[in-house]
Amino acid sequence: MLRNTRKTTFFTLLLAVFGVFMACQEAPKKMEGAPKSPQMNQLLGKWQSVDNPKTKIELTENRMFSFYDGLKLSDESLLVYQECQARCLPVGMKPMPCFVTDGKRAENCFKVIELTDKKLTYAKIGQEEKVMKFQKM
Repeated sequence: MLRNTRKTTFFTLLLAVFGVFMACQEAPKKMEGAPKSPQMNQLLGKWQSVDNPKTKIELTENRMFSFYDGLKLSDESLLVYQECQARCLPVGMKPMPCFVTDGKRAENCFKVIELTDKKLTYAKIGQEEKVMKFQKM
């Protein structure tokens, strides 16, 4: 009987700690006014890689599709932030525009380096040396 009491107490304590942890999590802030904001409208659409024209991406309000030579490689959920607040952003990093995909193993955070009507440049946060450049199709 004593064993069951210990297990029940431990389980209740563990559940309470988990509940407090989840309550403290802040909901991410999406880009305000999406998709009506100018930044979101510029990001949406079909893009072609400057370095390899066979590589293309398509960004919709909530999905990112990747293609190579007409073959769909990925279909991931997409969140766009005016000021990046994702969990994969390193602590102490300055606020910046970013977008986050759900990836195969973990979420991927991408820093938007440049965004115009015809040009999109971004890099994965933590791998800024691998810059991806796209032009609007």
